Amino acid sequence: MYLTFDTKELNEFKEFADTKVYPLRLKTRQEKYRFKVLSSMFSFNDSQWFFTNRKGEKLAFFPSDQLKGKTDFVLLEHYKSHFGRDRLFSLIKKNSYGISKEYVGEVFFYLYIFFRL
Repeated sequence: MYLTFDTKELNEFKEFADTKVYPLRLKTRQEKYRFKVLSSMFSFNDSQWFFTNRKGEKLAFFPSDQLKGKTDFVLLEHYKSHFGRDRLFSLIKKNSYGISKEYVGEVFFYLYIFFRL
């Protein structure tokens, strides 16, 4: 199971990193602590979001409302390596966060239909 956030929530993380002021919607100490921990895991650089995992590696992250960016990332990795679905997924898993094997399979299905027509 992956963490999913939309662009609005990620922008709140970016604003918190700059100003250290919590959003008004957070009421309890536990909500503020969870928000602080989550915001420390995300960074924004060159119009791309990154998620820092427990090992300290920065992985590409795509907000839930940016489906096109996620699809383009899968297609780019496929065109660079020409791997099959499972091998491509293991490569993507090392470079990004939040892209499931089922999603890679869907992209391959649409590629198959597009090039067969």
